[in-house]
Amino acid sequence: MNEKGINPDVVTLISAACKSGKWEETVRLFRNLIDCGALPNIVTFNSVLDALCKDGKTAETLKLVEKMLLKRCKA
Repeated sequence: MNEKGINPDVVTLISAACKSGKWEETVRLFRNLIDCGALPNIVTFNSVLDALCKDGKTAETLKLVEKMLLKRCKA
């Protein structure tokens, strides 16, 4: 998309990936967001948490909750 000059809203992409059950895509987008230096907001965190929980990724979910708490983000 970026090659065509389209800048999609990352939160929208993460939410869409989560809702379609693509947890790996959700997590990949989330990591890309952080790698680009952007700070995830509560909506982004909650979308990723939802995807991980639905896929039974308990350990990953707990790690993300810890990161949220470190960033003083409230669920």
